[in-house]
Amino acid sequence: LAKKERKNYLTKLLDTGWIIARDNKGLELMLKVGDSCPKYLPAHAHSDLLSFDLYQNGIPIIVETGTSVYGNNKDRFYERSAAAHNVFQLAPYSRNNKINWIEPIEVWGNFRAARKAKVLEKTCGIDDDGTIWIRGSNDSHLRFGARHLRTVYLNLSCENKFYFKVIDDVVCNKKMYWRQFWHLGPNQSEDLFNEMICKLKEQFELEENWFFTWYSIGFGKRIRRKTLQLSGVIERGVHKFNNKLVI
Repeated sequence: LAKKERKNYLTKLLDTGWIIARDNKGLELMLKVGDSCPKYLPAHAHSDLLSFDLYQNGIPIIVETGTSVYGNNKDRFYERSAAAHNVFQLAPYSRNNKINWIEPIEVWGNFRAARKAKVLEKTCGIDDDGTIWIRGSNDSHLRFGARHLRTVYLNLSCENKFYFKVIDDVVCNKKMYWRQFWHLGPNQSEDLFNEMICKLKEQFELEENWFFTWYSIGFGKRIRRKTLQLSGVIERGVHKFNNKLVI
């Protein structure tokens, strides 16, 4: 489709924090780039800035955990944390390997939130070739001497396959830990990430860990699925994590 014909496929819901891209072939991409919650109502906020969800014909391909429980318990804390979302995280390097991951939203208790990152960038567009892109950044890493910019791309190739890219640009003035979370939708194959992992290993020394988590289809309703965590250490400097999936 021509660029002007595709404008209806990009929806900016900036008051909610979300930008949504829809393709005419049934793909739907959402990226949380805006404020985490109203300033007067942080009770339901999750630490989900720059997290994304990807659906095809209404079926989740890569999707966050959601909310299945309330109460002051470990499951509630996990579901509100960044680790339950499809995010990129940094942490200051420590010689004793004690890792304190930076949370864009400091959630605690059942319905509490403390420090909330300020949004620095939230932009989107459609290129002449039909590529839809969404970009965002916030100030959660600045006090630790780092910056992070995330850009996601969605495009339909001439072979009728979808190309989905997530690029994490990082600049840090000191050594840091990093990790990425990729939460598969139920019944999705982990083979989806094989090529992406191989490419990243050409750039970075990393650990690849798979574990079972859950996807909440409603309150008290969970479906088991698999989650990928990639992690490692980066030195001071400029780094680009180029993640590409073919769907």
